Amino acid sequence: MHQKTLKLKTRILILSLIIIFSSSCNDVSKKTETDEKSKFNFKTDYKEFKTKMSELDTLKVWMFIGACTYHTAEKLTITKKNDTLTILPEFKERAFTDDSYIKQKPISIHENDTIWKFGEFLDYYKLKNNKSKNKIPIFEIKSDTTSLKFYTKGIYQRDQIVGDYCIVMKQLIPNSKYHIFGEIIDLNTDNVELEITEIEKSDKVKILNNKTGIEINGINETDLIDYKRIETNRIIIFDKNIGETTQGKEIRIINENPQEIKGKIKFGFGFNQYTIDDNPAYPLDFKKQTEWIKLTNNLDKFLIPELYDNSKATEIYELLKFKNNLEIQEWVLKSDFESLKKQSIIEQKNFYNSLIKEKKKYIKCCPEYIEQANSFLMKNETDFENTIDLGLELIIKEVLIEIEWNVKGKRYKRMIIEK
Repeated sequence: MHQKTLKLKTRILILSLIIIFSSSCNDVSKKTETDEKSKFNFKTDYKEFKTKMSELDTLKVWMFIGACTYHTAEKLTITKKNDTLTILPEFKERAFTDDSYIKQKPISIHENDTIWKFGEFLDYYKLKNNKSKNKIPIFEIKSDTTSLKFYTKGIYQRDQIVGDYCIVMKQLIPNSKYHIFGEIIDLNTDNVELEITEIEKSDKVKILNNKTGIEINGINETDLIDYKRIETNRIIIFDKNIGETTQGKEIRIINENPQEIKGKIKFGFGFNQYTIDDNPAYPLDFKKQTEWIKLTNNLDKFLIPELYDNSKATEIYELLKFKNNLEIQEWVLKSDFESLKKQSIIEQKNFYNSLIKEKKKYIKCCPEYIEQANSFLMKNETDFENTIDLGLELIIKEVLIEIEWNVKGKRYKRMIIEK
């Protein structure tokens, strides 16, 4: 989502996912008398690591699994003996705390295993790597001698990687309670029964010469592979993580001569929490929804409003009959500021206390973070009088869109859910 900050910071880091994948030789005691060295070349062999790593190699993975208010960290240690790999998972249920990692049951697989496609996962995102100067690393893979940095752009691409990582890890741990992304858990769409057909994000559904449904900025609904498509007897629902959304985009009905066209939209507002520059902003567990608002149909098309003025679309505050975004924020915070304030302070206290406990990491590189942490922890609750003091930014957490029309007596309905 393209947003302008409320001048909370001069720089917004969207980096929220780092994988550190390290390859190192085992203890000297594991080497042979001839001081044998591994032939495993991490830079070229990471895709085929199962077959090409040796007993002298240890692979280590660190992964942040998070979106919205769910933040879990995972570590994997991968070793090999003969033709068998052993993977030891460890989880930290609250990523931004000093909680200890909890070791799980080790998993053993054969080096010729074809189920766990972790190498293919790495290779896929390496090929998508983009070193545009406007992008920053979304994760980094390291060995003793090699560092591979992967680049992407925005929250949506981050959520794609988190979702795909969870799908890959479920190949290894099918009943995992930690790898919750990569599938729909709860659509919360007024108790609509969502069954019948699910089309996964990775599947492209193509219908040649399709003349039924909608387009979003010229992309036919059958090609919206960034969304999960769910069909019921009544409606077709398109669900995706809120990254690059429909805000500011045009939705067009592609049926010929559609009649009785109706469109409506609902927004869920929330707040991003900022701390230090090197820690990505993340949404707090707070949301306030609007009522359904009628969308204007113009020649079978709807131009979706946006929070910030990035296109020719109406801004959301105008649709809501406010004068500006500040009035939206005042409405969102009406009677809720104190509860939001408490949540924000708790989040920041946990973060800054953890930073102080690990301040040795920051003494050389960025001592200003230690100063920032101490300054925050010395304040009283009464010192925080507004969202600026709390380091909060108004965001859209959820967008719901419904479009209905008739063609020759047959009713069509599409719902788009972005959250």
